[in-house]
Amino acid sequence: MTGNVQTLDTMPWYKYPWPWFLFGLPAIVVIAGFYTLFLAKTSFDGMVEDDYYKRGLGINHDIARDHKAADLGLTAEAMIGRGEARVFLESTTGMAFPENLVLHFRYATRAGMDQAVLLTYDGSFYAGSMEQLVPGKWRLALENVALEDTDDAWRILGNFDPAIHESVRLVPSVPAAPSASAGN
Repeated sequence: MTGNVQTLDTMPWYKYPWPWFLFGLPAIVVIAGFYTLFLAKTSFDGMVEDDYYKRGLGINHDIARDHKAADLGLTAEAMIGRGEARVFLESTTGMAFPENLVLHFRYATRAGMDQAVLLTYDGSFYAGSMEQLVPGKWRLALENVALEDTDDAWRILGNFDPAIHESVRLVPSVPAAPSASAGN
């Protein structure tokens, strides 16, 4: 009976890799959960609008303003920097330019960084002071102030990154409606 000798393994459990692997997986999940909780507590990504339904119904108003800007042939060149915004407005219809405009800066991911700049017309361009913009993607909207809630309201839009550009071209987001004489 000398060939059937069995040896017992007397190494303690903590010297084997499998128990550590099996304990490590849940430990990693717990650590990732605490890290996710930390990120949720320290960063704020904005709230859903309280009046989301009302704003959803207002989309037709926004589309009407875009069409009005296209019909007026509006475009603008906005030069932004050094705490100031200057806007050169152009119209193919020869409309009278309003006294004031508002240039809205909307940051792509943080609503708390948005700002609105009141621009005053000085005879050749609109100008207004503003806070310095952080680099990133900004959505710009130029709107007429006095006509905001009327059928003559208009807006033109553009995208801007202050780290890349010093100016941006603002245009209507919809094409101009075809004229009646275009089909003849």
